[in-house]
Amino acid sequence: DLRHTHAALAINEGVHAKVLQARMGHSSITVTMDVYGGLFAGFDEGVATALDDAFSASFVSEPCQKPAGDVVALPTK
Repeated sequence: DLRHTHAALAINEGVHAKVLQARMGHSSITVTMDVYGGLFAGFDEGVATALDDAFSASFVSEPCQKPAGDVVALPTK
């Protein structure tokens, strides 16, 4: 129980899954995610928010510039 509590508290504090794998002594990240993957729920929202904040900050601090080279249209489905 203490082992699982330690892992749960670490995940709650934002410890990276690879760090948790090493701390728990798991042979692979797959083992770690099979056991504790459910505790990482909601992390995607935090990542999305952080990336959105970083993206927004880049437009505030630097003016938009035209990309170097030719712009190529991506194929559509």
